[in-house]
Amino acid sequence: MDHRALFIWSCALLQILFLAVDAAVAPSGKGAKYLCECYLRQLKKSTDLTWTPGRNFHENTTDGDMRKLYGYSKNLMNARTVGKKDSEPAKIFGKKTEDKLYPENFDSRDHWPACNSTISTIFDTGFCASHWAASVVQAISDRICIHSGGKKKNLKLSPLHPLQCCKTCGSGCKGGYPFQAWKFIEKSGIVTGGDYGSSDGCKPYPIQSPCDYSTYPNSCILKKTPVLTCPNPDKHCSTKETKPHIYNIDLVRTIPNSDQFTQAWTADFIKQEIISNGPVTATMRLFSDFFSYKKGIYSPTKDARKLDDVTLKVIGWGRDRQKKIDYWLGVMPWGNKFGDGGFVKIRQGVSQLQIDRRMHAGVPQLH
Repeated sequence: MDHRALFIWSCALLQILFLAVDAAVAPSGKGAKYLCECYLRQLKKSTDLTWTPGRNFHENTTDGDMRKLYGYSKNLMNARTVGKKDSEPAKIFGKKTEDKLYPENFDSRDHWPACNSTISTIFDTGFCASHWAASVVQAISDRICIHSGGKKKNLKLSPLHPLQCCKTCGSGCKGGYPFQAWKFIEKSGIVTGGDYGSSDGCKPYPIQSPCDYSTYPNSCILKKTPVLTCPNPDKHCSTKETKPHIYNIDLVRTIPNSDQFTQAWTADFIKQEIISNGPVTATMRLFSDFFSYKKGIYSPTKDARKLDDVTLKVIGWGRDRQKKIDYWLGVMPWGNKFGDGGFVKIRQGVSQLQIDRRMHAGVPQLH
């Protein structure tokens, strides 16, 4: 073998070795970078975290599929309550607690034990960015139970209804606006609807769930985002049961002008709203490290990448005296295997998250 051939053979061998090394250290598959094992190890080495990282999603889940869990239009930040100035105090529909005498820790499940099972319900959107609709529907269900004194518990309302029929809410499974969902419920009402695969209620949820996000690919993956068109006229239920649901009878609305948008709310006002009427919804800026949240009080790490927004239900608040940190107690619509059994604690006052200034609420009409 001449020197030239030996040189070419040596280069080829080195290239094979380099490729083998790269394959050994690189994350398997084409998963999102923020899901790889190396990223999780980096988070676990952080010494200043107030939360515990762990695995919620399989590391091979692509960024494209992860995007099916969250998202909004860029116009969300410009939303305002119609006719309400930021300086105008919001209304409280309920008994008012004495000014600033709020408990240090508050959990709606404990405060309204008759509605514990309703408030504790963890919804799973599947691979559809219906978080904005699902969280609103869950909060409305909680408030119906609370305002009925526990008589109307475990009422399943339909996230599909605003997904299909709210023209101002956004783009269905591609994301939307929770405030507009509250307005839709006030003006048009919302019907009942059970979980995926059930025939419960008027409009059951059509997206496969719950999902095992720890495996990938799995049966929940959508090959394309479904187009959810609204029936015309929207006056009929999509299920046929032994006891049929009547569209007009099933409708639930909120009290006119009771919907609130917290562009100017303070933490005390949010607490007042929750303790008076029950859980609210909150819009939070989503960062890449949040997908690894397991427990503790979350705030984004300095190297986390800002992705978009996501909506969750807020059921209370608390304070970690040892760390001297205040937080909101929330429920994510990603199933009960995410975070701490579906529950999360989000640090208050973190400017990057903007959760404190983007909360929404409305008071249901009972009939």
